[in-house]
Amino acid sequence: MRRFYSIIPAIVIAAAVFAVYAQTLQNGFVYDDNHIILANDWIRDLARVPDILTSSTMFADPARSASNTYRPLLFLVFMAENFIFGLSSPWGFHLVNVALLALNGCLL
Repeated sequence: MRRFYSIIPAIVIAAAVFAVYAQTLQNGFVYDDNHIILANDWIRDLARVPDILTSSTMFADPARSASNTYRPLLFLVFMAENFIFGLSSPWGFHLVNVALLALNGCLL
């Protein structure tokens, strides 16, 4: 019983996050999602993993110059989401974001 009481705060935090952000699941892609997700060839092909691991964030778009940001985990997660949910299902991408936010809140 003691162990159950120790996880109650995490349950409350996760429930609060899902209650607040559940409405985002019905939304589509917006703003920079068009560039970072929909127009990104990196997340469509496993052969692009070496590119993800060795290039800057903006290198995925040939129209943009390289930037000084390096976020391989971001694109690897997008790649996994693409293979699981597909690009026509933004709710899956939003669900992962909400779950990661809840996890982050619980870790804090």
